[in-house]
Amino acid sequence: MDKKTLLTTLVGLVLFVGFLALMNKVHHPPQTKEQELEGLISFFNSPQYHDGFVHKEHPWGDDLDSLRTRSLAARDLGEMGEDAKDAVPALIHALQNEPSEGVRQSMVFALGDIGKSTKNTKNITFALIQSLQNDPHEDVRCSAASSLSWMEEDAKDVVPALIQVLENDQDGEVRDLAVDSLGNMGKNAKDAVPALIQVLENDPYPSVRANAAGALKAVGTPEALKALKGYRVERWKSK
Repeated sequence: MDKKTLLTTLVGLVLFVGFLALMNKVHHPPQTKEQELEGLISFFNSPQYHDGFVHKEHPWGDDLDSLRTRSLAARDLGEMGEDAKDAVPALIHALQNEPSEGVRQSMVFALGDIGKSTKNTKNITFALIQSLQNDPHEDVRCSAASSLSWMEEDAKDVVPALIQVLENDQDGEVRDLAVDSLGNMGKNAKDAVPALIQVLENDPYPSVRANAAGALKAVGTPEALKALKGYRVERWKSK
């Protein structure tokens, strides 16, 4: 093939590809935010999340491409923030029926991201508390503990749940993130001071104890500061 023929062929190929791209835009125009949200809601309302999906072996559950798709769909909802508030019921239902801990973790983060900018977070808070208390995988519980730090308006529900984690969860990282969330809530976490003092004095992980000291300082009640002063004295004596 001579250079002229090759050049003509390449130009024709470029024009053909451009034509295909144009036709694709005509037949598949870019989605609006509303259309994208509607599609994601439909996705999380899909039959795979119903009819005993959790309890049956299903190829959709462990397929790598499907895992990635579900995680990315949850992430997309989280990135929409308050605009995705109408998707919360579908996302919570899917979370309750999702067999993959990795996808559940993405869903929990998405709920937290939506909750940051949504005033009415009751249903989000309840779902995160359920994951924190009941999910068998520590990574999901960690994500729930971290996400709950944004639910300050629901502190009266969140703080007792985080206290329960400090008292009962055997995973040090989960306790660590629960302490962080209590610290982020500041004075809203004043009811957690006795539990934080117990962590400060007794938790087997140094990082958890150190974070408990930071949380007590953030809460700032007289009881918290008194315990923190004693903690500093004990640390000085132990050196």
